[in-house]
Amino acid sequence: MIKAVVLDIGGVLEWTPSTGHVEQWEAALGLEPDELHRTMDDVWRGGRLGTLSEAQVEAAFAE
Repeated sequence: MIKAVVLDIGGVLEWTPSTGHVEQWEAALGLEPDELHRTMDDVWRGGRLGTLSEAQVEAAFAE
């Protein structure tokens, strides 16, 4: 009998170190350091909290 299900999304139980991908995208797109995080923070938060769908997050990121 299953008594519990544990989900780890977004580094809650496991810390995920930076891969450097964001910095590579910023450099490739000619953005300032940390500009991608500043621009996308509300969108990524909405995706984490479920107030935005995956499709909405992807559309905002593509924009």
